Amino acid sequence: DASVFKFRDSGNYHGLYSQYDNRYFSILNLKAGDIVTLTLNASEANITFANGTTVVSKQEYTVEEDGTMDFVSTGKVWIEKVVIKTPIASETVAIGQTLETYNLQAIAKTTNITAIDPITADDTEYSRFSTQQQNCFQISGSGWGWQVNYNKWFSINNLKAGDKVWIKYTKSDGQTVCFNDATLVGETGTVELVSETWYTLAKDADKLKLVNQENTSGLKANYLEVKIMSIDDAVTAGTLVSNTALDFTGTSVSAYYASAASAGTVTFTQINKVAAGTPIYIKAASAGIYEIPVLKDDADATTGNLLNGSASATTPLTSTDGTKYYVFGVLGNEAGFYPVSTTGTLTSAAGKAYLQLTAEQASNARSIRFFFNDDEITGVSEVKMENDNEVGIKKGDLKGIYYTLYGQRVENPTKGIYIVNGKKVVID
Repeated sequence: DASVFKFRDSGNYHGLYSQYDNRYFSILNLKAGDIVTLTLNASEANITFANGTTVVSKQEYTVEEDGTMDFVSTGKVWIEKVVIKTPIASETVAIGQTLETYNLQAIAKTTNITAIDPITADDTEYSRFSTQQQNCFQISGSGWGWQVNYNKWFSINNLKAGDKVWIKYTKSDGQTVCFNDATLVGETGTVELVSETWYTLAKDADKLKLVNQENTSGLKANYLEVKIMSIDDAVTAGTLVSNTALDFTGTSVSAYYASAASAGTVTFTQINKVAAGTPIYIKAASAGIYEIPVLKDDADATTGNLLNGSASATTPLTSTDGTKYYVFGVLGNEAGFYPVSTTGTLTSAAGKAYLQLTAEQASNARSIRFFFNDDEITGVSEVKMENDNEVGIKKGDLKGIYYTLYGQRVENPTKGIYIVNGKKVVID
């Protein structure tokens, strides 16, 4: 009723105003999962839901089903602000970051793991972990993880500056677990470990020791799970096969499929709306964790995609004379697609894509050139040697080598455009 609810500004009172009770105000076209917040004037906050429940100012209310949310005035009411948040389903995509997850409760089914460094359980070596003494890790039916006794330490090993660690643990009453060297996580003094919290390494750490500080017999800490996230700022691309359809439109990540290959040249075509299970190549301006919205409409076509892979299963790969496989990885601090040997088997991880070419498409070239159709200048993103030993280059020594746009190595580059470390360089 236009004569009942009015927009009004009077001193400290402002917003949508009604001086009458039993008047309805509605928010329309809401979807299940939307979150609604009303900000009411504290002096005149007299409004309820249609069912009579009092509305609390600035409290979030989740919409349970599509439709309308009705409110009823119970005297004077001032509605200062309405906020409607519509959650967007998304999937986390990591570029330049590797996550290791260790379920310590499931690693061993026996008790009294005897090794100290590295820890060995069920004939498997876990070089990431060590402890101060033997027989302090126990697995039991009561849900213990790796149980560390009082006044002893448990360590996570071989960490680099910038790595992140996350530890889930329980402890006896009165027990405290602290970092033996708090400077490793950018702190000083005595810093207690908080369970299920990410810590960033401030510097390289041969051992990140967690010490049970109470020197009292019987007190223990039970480590249940450890996550280690390694970050390589130089890696700004990767591959992905997701069980979820994703929409890269307007995001900070570009997605591509391998649309064609001929004579050692692979063309990548950009794609925004990616169907579930589609192997793609992804790149961003920098390494990081990105949230990609879930696709709600039809996906773009990827006819003839030369990228393969599984979202949920590993794939063993061995190149042959007729089929050449290339996997994305880092060699000598350079990220790119590298060839799989014909004499051994390489396993492509679940959720990762690999490139599959025929002998004719690869053309037995010493280098594979990659063209991206969204590149305005040359379309060349990166060049990687198919077999670096054939041209006398040792693995890890690729840095600073110049290639022409046709993949030819240049010892003394002159004026022109070259590829160096996977990037275009212009020499005037």
